[in-house]
Amino acid sequence: MAGFQPGEVKGPRLSRFCPELEAGGSVVRPPVRDSGLTPGACPEQLQIKRYLTRHAGLKLPSNWEQMQSLSGIRNCIAHAGGRVEECDNKDKLQNLKIPGFSINQDEFTGDNLIELTEDFCRWALEGVEKLLGELCDAAGFPPPRIKIEHDRD
Repeated sequence: MAGFQPGEVKGPRLSRFCPELEAGGSVVRPPVRDSGLTPGACPEQLQIKRYLTRHAGLKLPSNWEQMQSLSGIRNCIAHAGGRVEECDNKDKLQNLKIPGFSINQDEFTGDNLIELTEDFCRWALEGVEKLLGELCDAAGFPPPRIKIEHDRD
């Protein structure tokens, strides 16, 4: 993969992790008819769990299930504007216990909205760093170089 160095993180790279594994010769992509994958594509979201464990033979990171909640939160924000009642996974969202994540009723609309604080952002970034680090370690890649910067007023 041109421009991608194992261990380098520039945004969402999990989808680039699988082709990189294949390029290194440690994984042979299963035939498309057996894998449920489209030719030339890396599995996304739920398919990636099966791909990493079954086809790549890797152990999932210890915080895999915890990090799956990020996808549910993201989907609710992106597809329903954070209005929990309109989300397919509203029951799971209402039971999440994550630092800096809450659901509060909007005083004007009455909608139950997702609210995120800096604590949530820190939790999410640290979790993603751990997930990527464990995946890289399991695949024999150097750890990701993640640099988090923010300004404080």
